[in-house]
Amino acid sequence: MSLTPISLQEFRVLLNSCRPPNGWPSKIGVAFSGGPDSACLLHLLKTLFVTCSSSEQLPSQVVAITVDHRLQPASVQASLQCREMAQSLGVPHRLEVVKWGCHPFPPLPTNAVESTGRDARYYLLHNAMVSGDLSLMAMGHHLDDQVETMIMRDDQGSQILGLAGMRKCRRWGMGATLDSKSLKWYGASGMSKWIVRPFLSVSKARILATCDALKIDYIIDETNFQPSLTPRNMIRSQLAEALPSQPVKHSQTQLPELGRPPAVEFNDILECEGRPTSALYSRVSQAGDFRDGCDAAGISKPLLSRHTNLIASSVAEFLSTNVVPSPESSLCMIIPNDEISDAHKQAVLLRVLRYISPFPWGSPHAEARRKTRSLKNLADRIWSPSSLVARQPFTQGAMVMWTPVDVLNVSGRVRFTNKTREPLNNGWLASRLPPSRQYGSGSLDEDITGNVRKALVANIAVLELLWDCRYIIKIRPSLLSHPVRVSLLEGGSTMVVSTQGRYLQPEVVVRQERAKAEETVLARYSNSGQETNGSRQAVEFKWIRTLDVL
Repeated sequence: MSLTPISLQEFRVLLNSCRPPNGWPSKIGVAFSGGPDSACLLHLLKTLFVTCSSSEQLPSQVVAITVDHRLQPASVQASLQCREMAQSLGVPHRLEVVKWGCHPFPPLPTNAVESTGRDARYYLLHNAMVSGDLSLMAMGHHLDDQVETMIMRDDQGSQILGLAGMRKCRRWGMGATLDSKSLKWYGASGMSKWIVRPFLSVSKARILATCDALKIDYIIDETNFQPSLTPRNMIRSQLAEALPSQPVKHSQTQLPELGRPPAVEFNDILECEGRPTSALYSRVSQAGDFRDGCDAAGISKPLLSRHTNLIASSVAEFLSTNVVPSPESSLCMIIPNDEISDAHKQAVLLRVLRYISPFPWGSPHAEARRKTRSLKNLADRIWSPSSLVARQPFTQGAMVMWTPVDVLNVSGRVRFTNKTREPLNNGWLASRLPPSRQYGSGSLDEDITGNVRKALVANIAVLELLWDCRYIIKIRPSLLSHPVRVSLLEGGSTMVVSTQGRYLQPEVVVRQERAKAEETVLARYSNSGQETNGSRQAVEFKWIRTLDVL
């Protein structure tokens, strides 16, 4: 059975289905490995942008970004081929090379190659976006990748995320670690950058058919089909056996194949065998052979789009109905008596945890590691009838404290309570876990003297700092008072970001070295707005977390 190539009109629909909330930027990047997925994506993007009208408000420029992992002997040749392919389309090309053993990259990996390579790739892609003034990266993940991701996440115990898979559009996020020197750290920059995946509902077979029809050259990486190399390859191999695919003709021009990477064995690959993936295999089989392209929607809509969209809509409705005003950096919600499913409860809690947590936005730690058991235990406690369970403040992951409150009215007036009785409106206030319960009082204080001194010497107009992974603090050094500037430069004082109040909101203070107890508050974030001492322009605070689904 012949497969229908992706038409330009269909691709236009696919692309607009993953449009970011703020619309398309004028220029986007493409993660370009030279394989069929990214080659097809780059070709269609370039063709669409050239032919579309300005009224469509699509991007007008595309940049191909290739990461050379230096894991295979042929990677240099492949990178050169990527440049030639991009140039043939009239697309600017940028090459990023992983320098193993040079900070921040670890030594050349001999195990965990897949995950380490991914960390290095995303680190360089993010750096390329920052230096290239890009806010969006398009990636060639497709339906086959989606099913593999579902199975891998299902094996890891993340039931909700396992069924949801990858998103067509998502925020890049802050990273997966608090270590700012790690490959997995993106910081505040990641909150304004986006990933889109237009092919997520398209099978690999149709992408190959499109390459064949449009005579798109691409590189074949044979290591993608070697199950002994990575857990994902093992899943891919098992799926190939469970779901025989239609033969698809390769590109008209065969490019040099990549060599085999260093031999490596994964203990966890063997653990994949016999794991409880049979249910997903069954769902895949019942939905039809996603590899033939004809039933791609059959698997993507019931298992992915419909599932995620329904839950996302339900969560949005719940939050809009039951969240009442509370100080920024906290969230207060009424717990209604209406019965909702465990999946919806857990989805609500994931959103709240990610919003409040001081762990990097988008990281597993900010969402209680996304483990079904942890989320179920949290949901059971939040939704327990107050008449049966004593309502006490508690924490259960993500450094988020849950405090029981009686919500007195919809304007957000609450009464803190820990009594076992029926409140007027059963509610919970989510806020950051106080440092005294974590590492001791004052552990959130951050000395920013060095940063401010460097900014003063270099005459930097605006210094931006991410604090507690929740606030952006902007300091304009030249607008600080003259005595403060002199004292900081001469070493007579330090500038510190500290916390104040129940909700651990930030304040910037200057502390005198000779009198440790003496400090001056320069600016303080308050519920009614920013309070400053002196110039209103010298220090600004901005809450950076978002409650949105993306």
